[in-house]
Amino acid sequence: MPVITFDPDGDFAITLTPSAGTNWGCVSDASNLTYVYKNNTGSSADRYDMTDGIPGGSTITSLVIWIRAAKVGGAAVCKAQSKNSIPGHNFSGTLRTLTTTITDYSDTYLVDPAHGTPWNVAELNAIVGGVEIQNVDSTVSKGRCHKVWMVVTYVLPNLRRLRVGVGL
Repeated sequence: MPVITFDPDGDFAITLTPSAGTNWGCVSDASNLTYVYKNNTGSSADRYDMTDGIPGGSTITSLVIWIRAAKVGGAAVCKAQSKNSIPGHNFSGTLRTLTTTITDYSDTYLVDPAHGTPWNVAELNAIVGGVEIQNVDSTVSKGRCHKVWMVVTYVLPNLRRLRVGVGL
């Protein structure tokens, strides 16, 4: 089965602070040198335009949404979750407590979580992905997200062979 990776390729709606450059650029880089972060107490989220390219007529077998995140500082709790939307509805990943170790977290969706129905290729090609960071006490700890990406597994459509000849 073919697999395609969606990476951020633009800022859709941003409220987090980038370590350098653009927010989407900070979370599309695999080096862990750049990141977005929540600079104060509370909750904020970024959403990013994502690359796409699932061929029309394909059958989606899974969508795995990944965030790479950690906290810096002391003992105060920081949490993160993916924040996503497709035309018509929003959905979030599992809210996770961050540690001081940069860690990859994923949520797997076999069907559209809002309706329990198979994924629609057009909707998935229009997906907006992102991350929400929550800081309990930002004077002690701050949450960071280093990367956001999605992995889509799909089956190509059956294409009829065209035959040219007499009687067709």
